[in-house]
Amino acid sequence: VCEKKINYVCKIVYRFDDPRFFPEEISSMVLQYLRKVSESYLGCTVSSVHTDWTRRKVEPQRRNVLSLNWGSGHCDASLLSLEDEVFEVNATAGDNHLGGEDIDNTLIAFFVDECKKRYKLDITQNKRAMRRLRIQCEHAKPMLSSVTRANVELDPLHESVDFVSSITRTKFEELCMHYFHVCLTLISKVLRDGEMSKSDISDVVSIGGSAQILKVRQLIREYFNGKEPCKTMNPDETVAYGAAVQAAILSGEEMGKAGDILLLDVAPLSLGIETTLGVMTKLIRRNKTIHCKATEIFTTYIYHQCNSLIQVYEGESIHKR
Repeated sequence: VCEKKINYVCKIVYRFDDPRFFPEEISSMVLQYLRKVSESYLGCTVSSVHTDWTRRKVEPQRRNVLSLNWGSGHCDASLLSLEDEVFEVNATAGDNHLGGEDIDNTLIAFFVDECKKRYKLDITQNKRAMRRLRIQCEHAKPMLSSVTRANVELDPLHESVDFVSSITRTKFEELCMHYFHVCLTLISKVLRDGEMSKSDISDVVSIGGSAQILKVRQLIREYFNGKEPCKTMNPDETVAYGAAVQAAILSGEEMGKAGDILLLDVAPLSLGIETTLGVMTKLIRRNKTIHCKATEIFTTYIYHQCNSLIQVYEGESIHKR
């Protein structure tokens, strides 16, 4: 403990660093941990002799949550702020051309090439063989998160040829590493759009089968300096659960605490209209909280023009197409 002016500061040796905290900050960390463990039953209290300044130091802080949803056909990241029952989406970013199917196709291409090398056979025109190979690859993908090698066995695969092969976790990660880095790029983009740093994130939630790949979770953990993605919910059921809660809110159904939830969503893409020379003039920018409205004054292209067709477009391109 070292004295700094009037207040005392605690010096803590952590790894290769020695950060310093006020006693109130350490107390806040302890209380936040206790709240995380048993927030359904306990509340935060402070001594009656505490000053207003020390009381504010131990107040529960606003939580920022990063959600990564990597499904079969898309990958998106969202940044949310949670305070009481208000869920505010700060930013969202996605890639509709990146999904779990891309990883499946990479595995399929690997085994198709191996079949060509080993048996001099091209099975790409055999729909039945390709369908069976896809099923095997879909099973091998999650298996490689728990074992270091996954086997693929098809008998017969094509023209009485029995195909037996395997792929290691290391090879799998090597083949798909560029997809994993695209995922991290989306996370960086959503943090930048939301004007937050890694240290501002309280929790990381991974949703979808591909987000549970061991290497993906490892990269996320390293990206957030050791913060482990949450495991409190089944990642395959999270989206359905959230959709059910939102449906109940919109329909006015009684669902206990769910009825008090307020979701402030954002526009995932900019909205605008076509103006002169096919230019898309954006009126509502991406990540703008919705519902909202925007007003802008335009003039007609031709003098004394009596009417005009207003075409609305969605996207980030400068031109309408």
